[in-house]
Amino acid sequence: RSSVLDLSDVMPVLSTTTSVIHGDVLLQLGRLGESDEWLSRAEAAPAFRAGWEPSLQLYAIRGHRALRAGEWKDASACFLRAEELSARAGIDEPCLSLWARHAVVSHLRAGRTQDAERVIGWLDRCAARLPCRWPRIASLCGRAGLAELAGDAASAEAAFNEALELHAGLDLPLERIETLLEFGTFLRRIGTQARARPPLAEAVAAAEAIGARWLAGQAHRELVASGAGA
Repeated sequence: RSSVLDLSDVMPVLSTTTSVIHGDVLLQLGRLGESDEWLSRAEAAPAFRAGWEPSLQLYAIRGHRALRAGEWKDASACFLRAEELSARAGIDEPCLSLWARHAVVSHLRAGRTQDAERVIGWLDRCAARLPCRWPRIASLCGRAGLAELAGDAASAEAAFNEALELHAGLDLPLERIETLLEFGTFLRRIGTQARARPPLAEAVAAAEAIGARWLAGQAHRELVASGAGA
């Protein structure tokens, strides 16, 4: 720990990136006020715009938070900025910053279907040449959203099920919780509340098991909305 602090004294960008990461961890722990403080501290630092990474991560975090708050347009705008920064930095690996899946959902909720389709296309191209499964999972969740928008619930459900199969054995617990949450929320939205409860209950349990209280709270609210006891 001391070596990181020593390095941050001479490398301001590292210090700023560390502040953003700390803000993200606090968000997942459900300590929203403290998270905001760390993210604001990072953004105010002179080194904030000296490197692409802290800016990209900050926009991804703020977009995710706006998405979960139902602020679709704000979330979409954050993810458009994250996409722009990613492209400028020449990043062609979705696993380096897991913003794409939330970008697709935000764009669809904000009525920006073309933006969602563009991100899905990028994920598909990455999935075709990369050995990792995450780009395919993110693309499938995005395509589930497109199918739901088109009124094709069967295709949406099939895409979510395939995504969950790809999660098997993959060490991305937060992302699996996100997939379960998206799937259960979709099932609730289409009126199949009883079928929505198992994935949502699993999302709650998995989030609580790793201390991800913010996501656990999101999943619990959806579980209650599906008719489970509070």
